[in-house]
Amino acid sequence: MNPWFIRMIGVVAMILVVPLSAYGDSNFRCGDSLVTIGDTAYHVMSQCGAPDSREFSVVEEKVSGKKKRKTKKVTVVPGKRSEFASSGDEIWHYDCGPEGYVHILTFSKSRLTSIQSGGRGTRRGMPCPMASEWTRRKEVANE
Repeated sequence: MNPWFIRMIGVVAMILVVPLSAYGDSNFRCGDSLVTIGDTAYHVMSQCGAPDSREFSVVEEKVSGKKKRKTKKVTVVPGKRSEFASSGDEIWHYDCGPEGYVHILTFSKSRLTSIQSGGRGTRRGMPCPMASEWTRRKEVANE
């Protein structure tokens, strides 16, 4: 085969494959459960347990009438309620440990709108959160 033709096939393959990596995942598996785009925040919490951290985007009104977007990161402690209420987007992080990745779930109006994979996870313990594990931790903490 012509070397030029082989190089062109490689270039075309790269052009077609690279943009696919920019798209988020359409589902996230936590334990035996699977959550997908469109699920409610309540459903995700019941299937996967509490996220390792949350970020809230809140729209605040300035005196001049212009809107400003502010992001506040809140670390979630399993078994404790957050006192921060969100009127904007909410971003949940699930850390699946060093053998897995950090999964970033974005909610808008309490509906899952985006699932993305971040870098390698760092959390020790279970490979990925399961609702039963978070429930057990909560029960142990309350004893």
